[in-house]
Amino acid sequence: MLQQNNNNNNNQLQVYKIGIFGDGNSGRTSFTYQFIQQIFIGENDPTIEDTYRKEIEIDKKKIIIEIFDTTGQEEFTYWTTSRKMQLCDGFIFIYSITSRRSFDEISVLIENVLRVKDTDSVPIFIVGNKIDLEDQRQVRKEEAETFCIERNLPFMELDCHNYEQVESVVIQLSKLMKNWNHYIETEKRKKKKKWLRKLLVPKKECELPDEFTLPSIDIQQSSFQFDYDKIFQDKINTDVKFSFVDNSNNQGYSSFDAHQAILASRCFTFGKIFRGLKENKLEEVQQTCNSVNLKLIENKGEILTLSTEYFSIQSFYSMIRFLYSAIIDEEVKKSVKLSNDLLSISQIFKIDSLKNIMNKNISILDLQDKLKEKKENEKEILTQISDLENQISELLSNEMITMSNRFAMLLRKSPFSDFRIIIKEDEKARERRFFVHSPILSQRCEYFQLVLRNEMMEKKKEEILLSDISFDSFLLVIEYIYSDRFLPPNVITAKQTGNTKQIIQANKIMLELLIICDYFQIPRLHQLCQKDLMENLHEDMFVFALNVSSQCNAQILEEFCMIQIGKNFQKFKKDPQFKNYLDQEQKDQIKKYQFPPENYIKYHKKFKVKLAKKFGLIEKEDERLKKN
Repeated sequence: MLQQNNNNNNNQLQVYKIGIFGDGNSGRTSFTYQFIQQIFIGENDPTIEDTYRKEIEIDKKKIIIEIFDTTGQEEFTYWTTSRKMQLCDGFIFIYSITSRRSFDEISVLIENVLRVKDTDSVPIFIVGNKIDLEDQRQVRKEEAETFCIERNLPFMELDCHNYEQVESVVIQLSKLMKNWNHYIETEKRKKKKKWLRKLLVPKKECELPDEFTLPSIDIQQSSFQFDYDKIFQDKINTDVKFSFVDNSNNQGYSSFDAHQAILASRCFTFGKIFRGLKENKLEEVQQTCNSVNLKLIENKGEILTLSTEYFSIQSFYSMIRFLYSAIIDEEVKKSVKLSNDLLSISQIFKIDSLKNIMNKNISILDLQDKLKEKKENEKEILTQISDLENQISELLSNEMITMSNRFAMLLRKSPFSDFRIIIKEDEKARERRFFVHSPILSQRCEYFQLVLRNEMMEKKKEEILLSDISFDSFLLVIEYIYSDRFLPPNVITAKQTGNTKQIIQANKIMLELLIICDYFQIPRLHQLCQKDLMENLHEDMFVFALNVSSQCNAQILEEFCMIQIGKNFQKFKKDPQFKNYLDQEQKDQIKKYQFPPENYIKYHKKFKVKLAKKFGLIEKEDERLKKN
């Protein structure tokens, strides 16, 4: 209940006791100083307790406002709750829009004051402070408004620098307290009916719906290993043939073909042979061939032929397949003889990874034999086999990384390349060349498969010009084709330092890459681009990214951009990009993702007007709500 002031000079004036509560850095003391002395104080030590009095006029009647600026320090919370809340007639709960924690504490304060006052309702005004720090906002205005509407509480966002806003809050709360005092006296005669919860029930349309969930994207499994294995199996544009004199162990063939570039990148011995032939170092080549039991039969035209009497075709074939794809034939895994043969070949050609794998595979086969004979502890043997299998899996995983790195090195000017791609960004830019390999391009990219097999290739053209593509973007594409590596521009540092220009430049590269992936038909890289953009897209790029994604079949990124634009629809609809880049259909689609929804905003404004009237707030505020 409101208390009469005992001051002799103001013995007829009514006293309104208001408690100001909030987090220690919410701006409670600044609010109080602005109202009492019309000055603003910045950072200050968290208040323990201060009491202030000021005479004001409401409805042509003078009253005394007594303000308790209460502590925000945790060690005084219980003391404040049990003592000061009991003394106050009305409450201003302040949070900072830059602090999620301070807003979350408001609901706790409401529960505490209702418990301490032992009532279902009490005059409370919620204030969101520090609107001058909009760029640091953590609490959306719509969220706070909804919070207050659900509890039938008046709400205002303000800046404590502004005296008129601060005074408006105190006046509105004072009017509410005046009406509340009259209402309580009336309700006492009506057996204390609950009023606040039944004061004004919001319409269903005024309830804030859940926000749209941002979409996620599933990246399809890499086909890197399969693609390189297929390059070996398909024998397209091969340039080396291995023939075998002893065919006793073959499977109906005495030779097979391969690619010098791939073998040279994966095995030092093959690299020494093939590069030596390119450089016409025949004597050195002959010595190397002899060291690995190979004979140079022919080096005519485009096909090099190597022959051997020392190796079986099956074990040699398995070694070459491993160099292409890091795959071990199942038949080899199950055979001690074939495993020993492959171990012997790997030692001769100095392929350490294959040698380690074969040693462990032979150990597994030995343990499996012991398991069949049941000579030793079965559980212990199974544990050893499992450990060896895990070690082989780890070695194969590491081999995939090595393979990726070695194939990426093929992009350097290679003596084994059979095709050139020329990049010219515009008429003034200089030409940049990539020396590439048609078997890899054909298998890893549908676009190049068509280009390299069409009539142009039948005319023996050895290069293709790609214009209007940046070198940086195409480098990302070609490196992915060769190595399966996706290396987008690093924006972590730019995000930490707030370097907007660098982030936007990285976004532009990724959007161009997205267009190229769609044109070249590289679906997995297309998905990786969308995922990177969804994680790193700057808000200034949402509209442009929406326009790009709609043109290059990036449906998930398109939906992501629409939701992000819809969250700040009022801001984005004023952006020139919104008007220039998007057609009417896209604009209509964005409205479906608008948050809060348009119908919510409409009913919400009407509801605020009704709420203001019911609380008897000042006419200026009522009129402002009507205009909005």
